Amino acid sequence: MKSLIIKITIFIISFLLLDFFFGSFFFHNEKKKLVYEDNDNFLFGFKKNLDLDNYNYGNLNYRLCTNDIGGRDACGNNIINNKNFDYVFIGDSFTEGLGINFNDTFFGLLKNKFKNKDFLNLAVSGYSSSIYYNKLRFFYENGYNFSEIFIFLDTSDIFDEIYRYKNDLNNKTSFNFSNEQINDLLDDNKRLIKNIYYKFPTTFFLLNFIFDLIPRFEFIDKYYLNLMINHNFGKWSYGKSDLFNSENIKKSLSKNRYYVEKIINIAKINNSKITFVIYPWPGHLYSKNIDNIYNKYWSDFFRNRNEQLLNLNISFFELLKTKKYEETILKYYIPGDVHFNKNGHKLIFQQLDNFISLNQKGD
Repeated sequence: MKSLIIKITIFIISFLLLDFFFGSFFFHNEKKKLVYEDNDNFLFGFKKNLDLDNYNYGNLNYRLCTNDIGGRDACGNNIINNKNFDYVFIGDSFTEGLGINFNDTFFGLLKNKFKNKDFLNLAVSGYSSSIYYNKLRFFYENGYNFSEIFIFLDTSDIFDEIYRYKNDLNNKTSFNFSNEQINDLLDDNKRLIKNIYYKFPTTFFLLNFIFDLIPRFEFIDKYYLNLMINHNFGKWSYGKSDLFNSENIKKSLSKNRYYVEKIINIAKINNSKITFVIYPWPGHLYSKNIDNIYNKYWSDFFRNRNEQLLNLNISFFELLKTKKYEETILKYYIPGDVHFNKNGHKLIFQQLDNFISLNQKGD
């Protein structure tokens, strides 16, 4: 018996050591090199013509494909034959459709419905308003024409323009904090999960596989909800977060507004119709306050500027009239995460479908 325990202990230690070396020296770095490429104009984007069968976000595996200009697209649909697009979407991981197969994302659902229209998704995880502007400018300067642009503003844009990006005296955007430094800013639970994911990836997937086999007991849902509603990158908008004070929130909102105004101006110069979109994080639904700091700021801004704002918060908060916030959050978001699951993407698709269909009738 003692001999068996020693053998098991040696096996576990050896497994963890091998997993650590794999995660630390190969998994994370090679994954980034495989998927992203640097760009002098807008810092980074997807590599062109990707087709990755088993790409992963956390414990979610999905197929990730891009077209020949680096936009996420349906697999096998990588050739772009022209520079004229009816609908262009840009945002961060929410708009990219992180963790979800393309045909189940709201963008994929829209593209499959409006087959007679040309759609382009320029969103990439980690983007925020300064990158939205720089990427749109790059495409305009290279001869692309966009009839209508949807800009998805995210709560994390405020965090990103404080910590992730900085601007020099010539207003050129560059990286401020590395991904590792940003992960260190997460709360204890999130940081622990990220560290296991990056440093012990095989162990992470094994634990999640076991976890998925366990029935969804109430304590598991409570654990997920705690992670979802207390994400400190977005909690500033509805509660206290150690990462933000009133001064840096004010500065970041001002910086985001500066780039939103530049987006409006460049779109008008290039005769593009533009619609801005805002949507809730799980914590917003938990707080039950649709007029949280972030939503109120942009609602007031666009109302005063007389620009088109599509507020998807409304459809989500309507659900709270008949359902508990716990039920709503767990139904429409990835468990333990702030991103939308398939149900969330479908709900957003329905709102965008109605919006686009009504506008087409008006035209």
